[in-house]
Amino acid sequence: MSKKQPRPPIPEPTQRKLWAKAAGMCQFDSCNEILYRDNLTRKESNLAKISHIVAFSPDGPRGDIVKSPLLAKDINNLMLTCGVHAKIIDDNDKVKDYPEDLLLKYKREHEERVRRIASIKNDHKTHVLVVGFNILERAGVIDINQVHEAINQNGHYPDSDEPTIIDINACVLRDDNATYWAKNTEQIQSDVYNLIKRGNKGNSYTHLSIFGLAPIPLLMYLGKQIGDIITVEVFNRHRIVENWLWQNMEDESDFQYDVHKPILDRNTKSVALNLSLSNTIHQSEIAQKIGSIPTYTITIPSPNRTFLKSKLRLEKFKEVFHMVLSEIRSSCADDCKIHLFPAVPVAVAVECGRIILPKADKEIIVYDWSESNKVFFEGVTL
Repeated sequence: MSKKQPRPPIPEPTQRKLWAKAAGMCQFDSCNEILYRDNLTRKESNLAKISHIVAFSPDGPRGDIVKSPLLAKDINNLMLTCGVHAKIIDDNDKVKDYPEDLLLKYKREHEERVRRIASIKNDHKTHVLVVGFNILERAGVIDINQVHEAINQNGHYPDSDEPTIIDINACVLRDDNATYWAKNTEQIQSDVYNLIKRGNKGNSYTHLSIFGLAPIPLLMYLGKQIGDIITVEVFNRHRIVENWLWQNMEDESDFQYDVHKPILDRNTKSVALNLSLSNTIHQSEIAQKIGSIPTYTITIPSPNRTFLKSKLRLEKFKEVFHMVLSEIRSSCADDCKIHLFPAVPVAVAVECGRIILPKADKEIIVYDWSESNKVFFEGVTL
């Protein structure tokens, strides 16, 4: 019985170069596991495996009598992998699932992605802000890998391994609970102030990427606190595909928002603003809460939860919403109040808050829908 051929040592310069080309991450397709730190304990250690694409022995996985000795120490035949994927690609019963050309593709795409991100200039850095229910207790509620994928789509990359998190208190009974709204708006105000004041190692942030899953009134309040001083990219979670990537729509020229305007004058002291985008808000539902008052409506032909597919649709909404606020500001009494009834995606909610001018626009009361009672109730005041 012949002895098993020993694995030849990989030269140190080759190992260092492979680590650099992989950026210290597993090169298996979409794994990207960091290999210099344990995700659970956060302790640093070398957790990497150097895997051969063509085995160093002709009898090994994907081995070849000619290529195996030639490629045994060739960096182009080596992948940096985590322990799990090192075992998977070399398992005897799985080798056929991972042929040479497929593993070469994984390696090539990973290294090209590292080069592309590394070539991004410093002004393409962004700081990630995550807002949602019990984020700290539910690690999967907003997938950080999906967050990074969405950011990279826009030619940015995160300035830190750790995003800033605003963890909303997920109180179930929030309908008539003023304490719920007061507590969370106070937290948002404090967290945003600290975020902007602290910046990145003493330097002010120049770009924020926002990912939120929270009640719409609170996301509007967040947007107002952030304002338009910092450049902001707001992302929206797309329900059908379950990611945060904007779609490239072939033709958006026909997409428009419908605006229905009331007659206003300088004596008008209350205006309703109906945002029927994700769903239809009926006038009777508004009147049930505040009576019959002049109402602006911004809508689309068939309101639905998946309409906000592209960045262009979000930009078009911002233009329309800004126009409506300007008309109300110039047409109504100085002490006019706006009663805002939103059925909107999260990205629209944040942008609504950012568009509001703190000193120029009217007081805006944002309502939330009670699914249990089938009525609107007051959420926050902007």
